Amino acid sequence: MHVSGVIYTKSQNRLTSFHAYPNGLVKFSKSRYEEVLVPSGDQSSSSQSAQAAPATQTAPSLTWRVENNVPEYWDGAQWVAAQYFHEHGKWMYYYGNQWYVYG
Repeated sequence: MHVSGVIYTKSQNRLTSFHAYPNGLVKFSKSRYEEVLVPSGDQSSSSQSAQAAPATQTAPSLTWRVENNVPEYWDGAQWVAAQYFHEHGKWMYYYGNQWYVYG
């Protein structure tokens, strides 16, 4: 069993579709978005960092704001909204060809 969906920009433009699997693997339809492994809340911190390195690496220092309860970062030209993954209970954002967990 898995979950699938579509990720949109704040202006409702379609970015990509995705498939998320019970083991935390998320695959995107567009090849520019690499697969990520999102940790579940029940893993130990050591196994989280080993399994989810692509999604949890420290991002460059970004300017953040929260608009309508949605975290957004400034990319140098515009505010970009993070995406909330309900199945994992985490905000994530794509920056510099990499997915990161917000917060």
